[in-house]
Amino acid sequence: MIWKGFFEYKLDEELTEKVDFWLDLSFKDNNFSGYSVDRETKGLFEDGSVSVEGFIDGNLISFVKKYPYNYFFNEKTSRFEIDPSTKNHEVKYEGYFYPEKKKYEGTYRVGSKNYSGSWEMGKMDF
Repeated sequence: MIWKGFFEYKLDEELTEKVDFWLDLSFKDNNFSGYSVDRETKGLFEDGSVSVEGFIDGNLISFVKKYPYNYFFNEKTSRFEIDPSTKNHEVKYEGYFYPEKKKYEGTYRVGSKNYSGSWEMGKMDF
C-alpha cells in the first residue's frame, strides 16, 4: 500500500522547507513495515534502504524511519550528501488520523538531535 505525504522543517525563523515523501507499507493487524523515499534523499540511498516500522492504534499512528547513515546539506556543493562513516539516524513520527481530511497529521523528531517538525500523509488512490 502506497502512502504519500510531506514533512516540514524550519530553515530559519521565517523560512520552512517542505519535503514530499512516499511510503510503501505492508500491514499485519495494526502493525506495519516497509520503506520510504523522499525528495530530499532520493538518489542518496538505495531504494528500500530507508526502513519504516510502526503501528496504528485507533486514530493514533506511530512509526520510525531508519536511514542507513546520516545525510547532510553541504553548503559548498549546495547538495545533500551522505556520510557512510556515521551511524544511522532514526526519525520518530507520531500523529492522528483526521477523518474529515482523510489523512494523518503530526510531529516528528530526529533521534537525539534537536530537530523536529510537522508532517502529514494519506493513502494514495489508484
